[in-house]
Amino acid sequence: MLRKNKSVWLVLLAVLLIVFCGVRLYRVQAAQKNYINSNVPTLFFHGWGSSYRAERQIANYAKNKGVTNTIIRADVSAKGEVELIGNMKKNARNPIVEVNYQDNKNANYNEDAKWMKNVVVALQKKYGIKKFNVVGHSMGNMSIMFYLLNYGGDKNLPQIQKQVDIAGHFNGILGMDDKLGESKLDKNGKPNVFSDKWA
Repeated sequence: MLRKNKSVWLVLLAVLLIVFCGVRLYRVQAAQKNYINSNVPTLFFHGWGSSYRAERQIANYAKNKGVTNTIIRADVSAKGEVELIGNMKKNARNPIVEVNYQDNKNANYNEDAKWMKNVVVALQKKYGIKKFNVVGHSMGNMSIMFYLLNYGGDKNLPQIQKQVDIAGHFNGILGMDDKLGESKLDKNGKPNVFSDKWA
């Protein structure tokens, strides 16, 4: 009798496992239909004093929802040297690159832009990318903006296809290079004050 009950439980467990896996596979396939499937990588840039760990939650969420099947990391040393960690296969779906600046408090935006260029060139050399997307958080947006200012016109580099800016301090930082109420926008959206960092 005990053996028979054990067999019933094992069969029931196997059926539940098959149903669970089937539902999971269905959800992933359904999610994939709702997203653009591309081999264009998306580079995530963290904010001041942060690291790739801040990008982990959103990257893993995308992977768990079936949006991507590949997450790699680009570690950037304080000298701007890039080490790619992980592998991006040729058929990778919406691959994510978590960019990790080891000097994560560098407010020299031209240098940050150069480091971003080093990441882009490393991906170009290793994987032959021709275009890429970017997501920047806080100071990570400054890497992107200064990259566009300094290297955006270089046709030998892969081109940015899409850009998402989260909590960018394009209008300065209160207490550092901005005063409350100092900046106003004209009817065309142009600010009346420009930071000398943009010069």
